[in-house]
Amino acid sequence: MARVFIPDYEYAERIKKAAALVAKAGLDVMIVNSTESDYADVRYFSRFWPLFERAGVAIAANGDAALMCGPESRIFAADRSYIQKIYPSLYYRESANPAYPEFKGNTYCDVFRGIGVQGEHIKIGISGYLTTTAVMMDATARLIAWKLSLAGLDPNGTARYIYRDWYEFHEPDVVVCGKTGTAQSGGAGVRPGAWFAAFAPQEDPEIAIAVVVENSCEGSEVASPIVARIVEDYFGLPHYDYPSFWQTGCFALGD
Repeated sequence: MARVFIPDYEYAERIKKAAALVAKAGLDVMIVNSTESDYADVRYFSRFWPLFERAGVAIAANGDAALMCGPESRIFAADRSYIQKIYPSLYYRESANPAYPEFKGNTYCDVFRGIGVQGEHIKIGISGYLTTTAVMMDATARLIAWKLSLAGLDPNGTARYIYRDWYEFHEPDVVVCGKTGTAQSGGAGVRPGAWFAAFAPQEDPEIAIAVVVENSCEGSEVASPIVARIVEDYFGLPHYDYPSFWQTGCFALGD
């Protein structure tokens, strides 16, 4: 029996045109959001629409795209969506805000990485302000705050090599602002003193930390991971592994 439907190449063309507009606007990625009651935008690009949760589509300037759905919509989304890259996320859970203690949701960092959007100064566009919930905006704002934090702001700063993966591991739940330092100890063959002074979180700080490690290495390599561990313990966050080089000595940052 013949039926009327939108062919796959039409969805591909829609995403291609949107990606061109994203690039023209000087953006790296655009997030299109929809709700269960206003699902047109996400359905336009993906053929999927949420029934009781939310959904979003991330479209990169490079032409790649991903579908974001709630924790309980993954199977339905995989069955309906034209877009094959699907990322279940707590950002798109239903309004009743149920708890999912066993669910490890994807973050916007995970989604962006999956569609080839990386870097320290990502430009993000939001489409569908009325269908973008406070949870989604908060997650986006925290991502932006991570990019603007003192630990990750300076493209020539050393701490960014340490905190880049740490932030992605923690979503980021806490933004750390700080400054590294390396003090010469004097004398041939004497290792320098490493220090890192920081406070957290970025808004309404609760804790200030200064770590000094004598006869060690660079402040970013030795002292800043210790600050990260103190922050984790203070805020009850899971431990992220120390960098592999932390116990092996100095190395050239950026290598």
